[in-house]
Amino acid sequence: MLVAENLTRSNSIIEAIHGTLKKNEIIEIAELGTFGALKRTARKGINPQTGKKITIPAMKVASFHSSQGTQDDRASVKVMADGGAG
Repeated sequence: MLVAENLTRSNSIIEAIHGTLKKNEIIEIAELGTFGALKRTARKGINPQTGKKITIPAMKVASFHSSQGTQDDRASVKVMADGGAG
């Protein structure tokens, strides 16, 4: 039962983030980071299989910037993994 409840809550959070991004809004989650949507312009590219030049269309992509606390946590984990005092 606990797993099902956690899955439902996780899905609710993901749906809320998805809905917010579709409206071009920003969502901030305390001590985790900020989700947003970026507009990428159309650009030229190369199909790696054929080598032909292609145009990659403009699109919206999700972005995430971690909070300073999250960045500090990651840095301390790396230091501890490298054998530092942490």
